[in-house]
Amino acid sequence: MQPTIFQGNKHMKEIREYLRAEFTKIDQLPVLHIIIVGIHPVIERFVRMKEKFGAIIGVPVHIHRLDAGSTTQQCQNVINEITITETPAGIIVQLPLPNHINTEAVLNTVPAPYDVDVLGIQGQQLFDQGKNPMIPTVARAIGYALDTQPGVTVDMNTVIVGNGKLVGAPTAQYLRQKGFAPWVFDKNSDPEAYARGLEQAQIVISGVGSPGLIQVDDVAEGAFLVDAGTSEGRGVLQGDIDPECYSHARWYTPVPGGIGPLTVAMIFMNLYDGYNK
Repeated sequence: MQPTIFQGNKHMKEIREYLRAEFTKIDQLPVLHIIIVGIHPVIERFVRMKEKFGAIIGVPVHIHRLDAGSTTQQCQNVINEITITETPAGIIVQLPLPNHINTEAVLNTVPAPYDVDVLGIQGQQLFDQGKNPMIPTVARAIGYALDTQPGVTVDMNTVIVGNGKLVGAPTAQYLRQKGFAPWVFDKNSDPEAYARGLEQAQIVISGVGSPGLIQVDDVAEGAFLVDAGTSEGRGVLQGDIDPECYSHARWYTPVPGGIGPLTVAMIFMNLYDGYNK
């Protein structure tokens, strides 16, 4: 069986065209602010994608660059200044932050109406309660990708590998809200239970950031494979799911070109939905 490849760039462009038309109807355009601390090659790649997306749909994107030695308080000061002087607006704190910065404290400084990534405590609580018009962007991208596949149903055995703040945890919550009952495994899970879960999984979603973590022998024939575990090695973007798995899949999201471009689109969908709540 020839697997179907999810064309993330194609869907991203479709969403982009929709948003470009919608934002032309708005008198006061929201501004997207991106806070970057230090230099990281993967970060720079995704920031350029966001800048390009914003330029095409007519949404201003302002970059706030802080040097690698900046403090937690300095990051919070930038956020507070934006929330005082700019509305409507969205704020992204580009992760990862340097180790000496209290990432949680910085993210929690972003008020829910500005939190287009839904990483701060206010935004997360509203999302968990089903009251946030914005959805964590990777989770929203994964949900959108699965929605494009008519063969996907909520009663399928669904495994999420990784329980992190960016991918695993919000994706599990979002899928539950959509009617799925995902099994979530992380580094603390029983290895035998994890292996059995993968063997039985009809949908596998991974967001660990460990290249080649999932091998061809780990997954069932005909599974739907969603790779949101982007990392970089030797200047090349790689996913958690070894490409050899693709030949066994019914459908898969490649790296690059799968969930990544769609995640960028979902930032601006959140910006739009937050504005129109």
